[in-house]
Amino acid sequence: MRIATCLSGAVLALLAPGIVLALEANDIFKRADPGVVVIVAEGAKRTDDRLVSGVLVEPLEIVTVCRGVVDAVKLTVKQGSVQRSAKLRFQDAARDLCQLRLDDAFPSAKPVTNFVLSKELEVGQPVYAIGSPRGLEHTISRGIVSALREMKEEVGNLVQTDAAISPGSSGGGLFDSEGRLVGIITFGFKDAQNLNFALPAEWVQEIPKRNRDRLANVDAMPSGGASKRAAESPDAPASWLPRVGDRWKYKLIDGKRAIANLVVEITDIRGKTVTERITREGQKDFMAERSVSVAVEFNPLKFQDVVTLPGGYQLSEIAPYVPLGQEMRAGQNWQELPITLLLAGYGYGKQKFQTEARVIAREKLRVPAGVFDTTHVQATGQKSMGSDLVRIICDYWYSPDSMRTVKMSLDIKYSNSSFTPNSESYELLSFEAGQ
Repeated sequence: MRIATCLSGAVLALLAPGIVLALEANDIFKRADPGVVVIVAEGAKRTDDRLVSGVLVEPLEIVTVCRGVVDAVKLTVKQGSVQRSAKLRFQDAARDLCQLRLDDAFPSAKPVTNFVLSKELEVGQPVYAIGSPRGLEHTISRGIVSALREMKEEVGNLVQTDAAISPGSSGGGLFDSEGRLVGIITFGFKDAQNLNFALPAEWVQEIPKRNRDRLANVDAMPSGGASKRAAESPDAPASWLPRVGDRWKYKLIDGKRAIANLVVEITDIRGKTVTERITREGQKDFMAERSVSVAVEFNPLKFQDVVTLPGGYQLSEIAPYVPLGQEMRAGQNWQELPITLLLAGYGYGKQKFQTEARVIAREKLRVPAGVFDTTHVQATGQKSMGSDLVRIICDYWYSPDSMRTVKMSLDIKYSNSSFTPNSESYELLSFEAGQ
């Protein structure tokens, strides 16, 4: 009778899709550990060096505790025998959460993609801490959710746990019995037994939107001396802008044929004006510069100056460097955005168009640089030229992570059937952060 009862329970678990079986500790470790790394933060002095853990949330993005990485002279990230360099990208000082960007992905890493909201947790449920206590990588400890502590000025609950945590584990991950991220390990009380805490997992996804403490933020500079003068200067860079030396490499495509690689590099930032240098790989005699005026919010008034490349190709953009956290909803639109395009191949020369731009949708887009969450914006316009009607369609896929478009396309169509339509696009190949 006991055997029959056990069998019927097993069959029920297999047939009922709503029933989820908890994983054993070794299975949780196999699932979650490839998403946890060691971070070595080198200070100005050897005594200032720190060691913490981190959680990969994307192939090149790591979340950890800020106190372990801020003010570091150099950041090195390790996973097994492989190590990479990293730079501080976002800093949410209020929540002690920072996001780093790797210079290259780890070959065997598996970023954490499944999260559990703190409101879905229950006191007493099992959890597992994975980190690098005292630098001992690949360490797992088991415990329970001891309590959920409501934060007075924050949405979400601080997760209290009795899972064993030691120095070096901070910044690592706390996982549930399905291997989903519960929180980022933050601290424990030395004078108390097994009294440890983790920041709720939902805060991880909010870091870019709360990017008020960006590395370049002049408001975060210490008062006094040159730092104070820089903060007061009207030429000081806006806090949310990229940095001088940042480089985006795009692949230029004509129809379906790859033509060349294009590099856009920031050479100067003064206030909200960014100076770009645009070059074409393999063609040393071509170089263009332009100044981009950046708005505090995404509200484009015009296209940026169009850059004409060898071969007649044209780099056209509405608003590079979209501020992080800006909400762009499907249906938003802007009227009468002017753009000047060169139609030399058809004898028309430079022509001005008035366009209408609107947000199409949020889309997940794959380009050579990777997969990005983007907002698709399209601008359209047309102009009668004698008996011919010329129509332009410009599409842009903005990525809040890259602070720029990861793909843009320009289509020019003619009502005169003897004119060949023009179609060119640019796809992001890579990004290199400035020093």
